[in-house]
Amino acid sequence: MKKSLTLLALVLLFATPIFSQIQRNQMITVPVRDMAGAIEPLSAEQTFSLSIPDTLNFYQRRFLGTGVRQPGGTFNSLCISPTRMNARLDRQNPGDYQFEIVTSGLENLSMPNIVRVTTMTSNVEFTYNFPARLEVRNSDGELIRTFILFTEAQEHRVTIGPNFLEDVPSTGHRPAATTFNPGHGSIAAWIDRQEERIMERMEWDRLREISRLACEVITATFGVPRIASRPVIYGLHRRDAASFPALNAAVEAFQAQIEQAFNSEPLTQELIDQLIQSGEFFAAQYTSESSREMIQIGAVNAGIAFLLAGNTERAMPYLRDATRALPLMRGAQVTAIFRQIAFMNQFRNSDSVIEVFPPTDFDYGFRGW
Repeated sequence: MKKSLTLLALVLLFATPIFSQIQRNQMITVPVRDMAGAIEPLSAEQTFSLSIPDTLNFYQRRFLGTGVRQPGGTFNSLCISPTRMNARLDRQNPGDYQFEIVTSGLENLSMPNIVRVTTMTSNVEFTYNFPARLEVRNSDGELIRTFILFTEAQEHRVTIGPNFLEDVPSTGHRPAATTFNPGHGSIAAWIDRQEERIMERMEWDRLREISRLACEVITATFGVPRIASRPVIYGLHRRDAASFPALNAAVEAFQAQIEQAFNSEPLTQELIDQLIQSGEFFAAQYTSESSREMIQIGAVNAGIAFLLAGNTERAMPYLRDATRALPLMRGAQVTAIFRQIAFMNQFRNSDSVIEVFPPTDFDYGFRGW
C-alpha cells in the first residue's frame, strides 16, 4: 500500500498531459484474476441455501430415485449451485443466507405464429412473459435483497420445430429447430396434440436459464468471482521509461492498484479514489492527434481504471478509443474483463431491489466484441 501511495503522489505531482509522440509501448499482463463479490463475500464459516421452484404453471419437477427427469428430454439437472463461494452450500437447512428463485412461470402466451422458412417448410414462433426474481434472506428469514432476473414486461421468443420435444444433449445447447414440412401433417394439429408438453418444455428451458443467471448473480455478489482473463494494461517500453518518469510512475502505481483490487477483499473507498485518480490521469495523456501507442496507453488504462472503480459508463468512451487504436482488442482479454466487471458493477450500490442485466447483454457500442 505504501508503495502504491508513494507512486500515486509522484504521479499527481506531475499530472500534466504528455502529448509527446511515443512510438513504442508494451503490454502488461497483471497476474491476478480473483475478485471479491460486489456486495459482501461470504466467509467460510457461513452457509447458504438455494431453492428453485418445483412447480410452475405447466412444469413439475419429477424425482426418479436420485435423478431428475426433465420434460421432453435430458438436460443437465436443475440441481445446480453457484461456483467460487467461500460459504458452504447446505441443501438441508435454510442457511445463513437464503437464496430463492421466485417465479410462477410462463405468462401471456401468444397465439402460434407460423413462419415460412422455404416454399415447402415452416416453423412456429411463440412469445411470452416469464417474470422471475431472486430473493435473498438472512438467517432470520428477513428479506434483504431482491434481484429482478426477468421483468413482467420482458418478452421472450421461442421457435418450435418438430424436434422441440426430443432429447437435448447434456451440453445443454439445443439444436436449431427443424422445420415442419408436408410430411409432418398439420402444424396446428401437432400443436394441439402436444400443447401441454410444449408449454412444459418452454417453462423448463426458461427456468434452466433463470437458474444459471441466478447462480451468476450469487457468485458475483456474495462469492469470489474469477475473471476469465487476466487484466491487460499498457506501459512504456523500457527504452522510453526514463524519458517519461511521470507516466512510467503512473503505470506502476496503476498496476499496484489492480493487484490490490483483485485480492478477494471488498474495494475500499481509498482504493476507489486512487483508481479514479489514475483514470483521470491516463485520460488526460492523449488526444485524437496522439500516436496510436500513446492512445493505447491512455485509453486502455483509463478505461480499465474507471471500470474497476465501479463506473462502467465513464469507462466506455475510453474503451471505444482503445478499440479504434487497437482493433485486436475486439474479442481479446479486455472483452471478458469488461463484460464480467460491468456485470458486477450493477450490484455495487445499496439498493434493496436491483434489475439484473446478464453479462452477455452488455454491448455499449463495442461492435465485434
